[in-house]
Amino acid sequence: MLLFLASLSGCTDYGISEKTDPPQTDTGTPDTGTPDTGTPDTGDPLPPGLSIAFVEPTPGAIFSLDASVMLRAQVTDDAARYANQHVTWSSSLAGSLGTALVDPTGATEWDAGVLVAGAHQLVALVSDPDGRSATDSTDILVQCVFDDLAADNTWILTQQGDRYEDFDNYVPALSDFPTTGIGTVADSSVLMDGNGYENSMLGLETWVLASADTQWDVSVSGDDCIGLWVDGNWIAGRANAEDPASVGSVTLGCGWHRVQVVLYNGPAHYNATVDPPPSAVFDRVRSSL
Repeated sequence: MLLFLASLSGCTDYGISEKTDPPQTDTGTPDTGTPDTGTPDTGDPLPPGLSIAFVEPTPGAIFSLDASVMLRAQVTDDAARYANQHVTWSSSLAGSLGTALVDPTGATEWDAGVLVAGAHQLVALVSDPDGRSATDSTDILVQCVFDDLAADNTWILTQQGDRYEDFDNYVPALSDFPTTGIGTVADSSVLMDGNGYENSMLGLETWVLASADTQWDVSVSGDDCIGLWVDGNWIAGRANAEDPASVGSVTLGCGWHRVQVVLYNGPAHYNATVDPPPSAVFDRVRSSL
């Protein structure tokens, strides 16, 4: 009996074998012990939001040079922590304008006073002790002259005949400016060019508006003799039609300025050239105020 069992235990041809588990498929997912929700761990929650929006001035607002500019903005804080928040105001032209606190409702304001003429981008920057900050901006225009005088881009032309000067060597003076009006000419680089007005002193006058400090680099030439003045001050001119063009420069501050040209013409051809013309440099050009 014992022999039979021993022989049977070493036999594999009778369909007797050990039981084994089926092979496992590797899914590549490590066992974390907890279900994977697919949401990354972000750590601490995001800080509450902070923003600021201009209330005044509105975009594109226009102020005269003598007007005080009031700045107002509204701060929005998700945490409503307005205490110790402050707003720094600045201008692209004037630089820093000042700093104001934020009231418990989030409102803030600052009187910027009178600003320099020109186009300003105003910026409001709010910040708090937690290191949060936000900005907003608006654009305004400050004009040194706030009037309704429209540009006409013309010059008044005056004449005094029977003037006999040395047209090869005469420097016009402002006292030569004639007073008898004979018409107008359009503003352009070449104000006059033609034949006639023999032995005449010709005057050309217009007004220009500078809304900010404006530099005018101007070239003047004429046939025969020419001079140019701004607000009674000599800028450029020449004593002979064969001389090189005369070049001058002037910087005009805010306001209207008087521009005068005196041209002396001897025989036949006359010409008056002012380049660039005022209308290419200044905000408005008109023949009279």
